[in-house]
Amino acid sequence: MLSMEKDVSPKAVMHNARSALDADLHVGLKVRKARKAMDMSQTELGNQLGVSFQQIQKYEKGSNRIGSGRLWEISRVLQVPIDYFFDGIDESVSSENAVPWWLLDLAKQIESIKDEKLQKQIISLIEACSEKE
Repeated sequence: MLSMEKDVSPKAVMHNARSALDADLHVGLKVRKARKAMDMSQTELGNQLGVSFQQIQKYEKGSNRIGSGRLWEISRVLQVPIDYFFDGIDESVSSENAVPWWLLDLAKQIESIKDEKLQKQIISLIEACSEKE
């Protein structure tokens, strides 16, 4: 009987374990950013998902892994695409391309305004303020 353990070096195992931990932490931080952008507490998010606020804390700290089904639920509750949680996770991808949390928050605030005309006026105001002379 062949043992697969001989084919895997301890260094490779540690690297893969570290990468997994880094990924869990990254996803957890993205959950936290999206939750805060929605002005939602850990308790509120937990209630919507049917878990405790302590579980949300563990997800956000990366100490508990988030399963794919749960991550899908979180993306729906926080109104972000599922790939949002993985943006910037690849070290080869520049963080310059990542959307800042405050920009997501601003977009959600503008979107929450019921009056479409007022939304357009706010966007026009922002555009006018950012024009270069």
